[in-house]
Amino acid sequence: MFLLENESIYIILPAHNRKLITLSCLLRLREAGDLQRYHVLIVDDGSTDSTKEVVSNQYPEVKVLEENGNLWWTGAIRKGMMYD
Repeated sequence: MFLLENESIYIILPAHNRKLITLSCLLRLREAGDLQRYHVLIVDDGSTDSTKEVVSNQYPEVKVLEENGNLWWTGAIRKGMMYD
């Protein structure tokens, strides 16, 4: 894949009480070197399973956006796309 030097690519991961799945995905991204290559955003839509805290502690390079639980998947993707 050819990318321009100033081009930024974001990986947006919606999450709602899927801590273990989210951590597994982040581990695979780290192993592939993608956490260093790309910007990774987790849109935590009101999780009550400590997703935000665990992700923030284990993956400080990942940005976690918090929401109130009303976004669902489409809204979480939109929120991530609007992030700047």
